[in-house]
Amino acid sequence: MAVINQPNTQIKLTNVSIVKLKVTPVKGKKQQFEIACYRNKIQDYKNGIENDLDEILQINEIFHNVNKGVAASNSTLKECFPQFIQGNNINKEKIIREILAKGEINLTNLEREHKLKNLNNEILQLVSNKTINPKNKKRYPPSIIYKALTILNFKVNLSQPVKIQSLNAIKLLIEKQIIPIKRCKMLIKAVIANREIVDLDRLSLLFINKKIEQGVNDVIEVTGLIDPTAYREVLKLVTNEEEKNIVQVLDMSVIEP
Repeated sequence: MAVINQPNTQIKLTNVSIVKLKVTPVKGKKQQFEIACYRNKIQDYKNGIENDLDEILQINEIFHNVNKGVAASNSTLKECFPQFIQGNNINKEKIIREILAKGEINLTNLEREHKLKNLNNEILQLVSNKTINPKNKKRYPPSIIYKALTILNFKVNLSQPVKIQSLNAIKLLIEKQIIPIKRCKMLIKAVIANREIVDLDRLSLLFINKKIEQGVNDVIEVTGLIDPTAYREVLKLVTNEEEKNIVQVLDMSVIEP
């Protein structure tokens, strides 16, 4: 019986998360490089929590195709990563870090479902925390928010930050009003040491209710509720390059009595 010998560059791995990076060398066709990582360690690296490659990689190797177990040859690495070549030496650690920094994470179906579920739960909780039913002044539970967003065909995007998606969801819910809903107010304090640069009349109009106090050295403190959409304008009106004036957020989500 004939024996089929596998090439010595073939390494078989299972149960991994794959990070892929496509590189076009100066001469030749585009090449794809992959590294096999522990599922729970990739984000730790990207967030600066973990830096030890031994803790991140399942095996310290660079592949063309992890699923087929085909490792990248040294000649291909030299062509595609000349910046990490010194003489005949290939700095594989720097190449791996380049792939981790710039590559895309290839999620399995199970990983994708898990990430979508977690992301969806975060968005629902943020929307619930930042909005109220104006009729009874109570927050909606995430389950009600979920049903309303489902009716509106709101889709969670894995590549977008949670904060942006939650704000988009709030905007959609308020616009469509399939349930009575509005944003909670913000409680802020504006500390004004240099009043010459501040339009106090305009600032006053941005507060729903306010308390004005005269502090030491003629410092004015304005405390009160604002609509969250007015926060950036308040910040622009009050602050300055010398940082003499400041805006403090005391509560992100206040339910009015």
